[in-house]
Amino acid sequence: MNKVVVTGCASGIGRNIVHRLTHCKYSVIGLDMNHTEIPDMDGFYKVDCSNEQEVINTFKEIGTIDIAINCAGIAGVREDIMHLGKDDLSCIIEKNFLSMFLCNKEEIKIMRLRRAGKIINIASILAHIGVKNALPYAASKAAIVALTKTAAAENKDYGIHINSISPATINTPLIEALNKRKAKNYADIYPIGHEGSVDDVFSVVQMLIENNFMTGNDIVLDGGLTSVFDI
Repeated sequence: MNKVVVTGCASGIGRNIVHRLTHCKYSVIGLDMNHTEIPDMDGFYKVDCSNEQEVINTFKEIGTIDIAINCAGIAGVREDIMHLGKDDLSCIIEKNFLSMFLCNKEEIKIMRLRRAGKIINIASILAHIGVKNALPYAASKAAIVALTKTAAAENKDYGIHINSISPATINTPLIEALNKRKAKNYADIYPIGHEGSVDDVFSVVQMLIENNFMTGNDIVLDGGLTSVFDI
């Protein structure tokens, strides 16, 4: 049975991935800052993925890994560039990019020993488009895409496939709350007429797990936002 680690497993995309993988008979280990209980998960570690020593200790205890899916991250502050401070940027870079770097490093260390493995990093459509008041988040997600491509190049000879997914708006409880608070429906901006779902993300995760001819790719999952236009 393949052993899978999922970071950011307590909510949203990560939680659904854990739920779906356990039903596909994978052995799933979850990591998150917040304690969570998901039926059929084979283990859980409460860990701050931006804390280097915590990450090192956790992966040392986990041992062998076949697949890693990294979802951990935060939304952070949304402000115009003129109202952002160094601490605003540092916080989200630490929680989104540094955590991804630290987890990838430990996952790769384990996978290199057996010269096989698959890593999937969750980035964002904001790595590819400009959206006002989203600089810290967008920069952190663009860095994840760069990390994915560089790590894939460095590990191609070890049998490790590393890819990322850049989803647009995914209908999670967080997005539902934003829609209500702003009286805004994100579905209106997508050419196909609706937001993505956590199951849409999982279908791409599943494809990357099963595919043996992809590495260094970032898959944009955006309902046609960046490629379909009415002209």
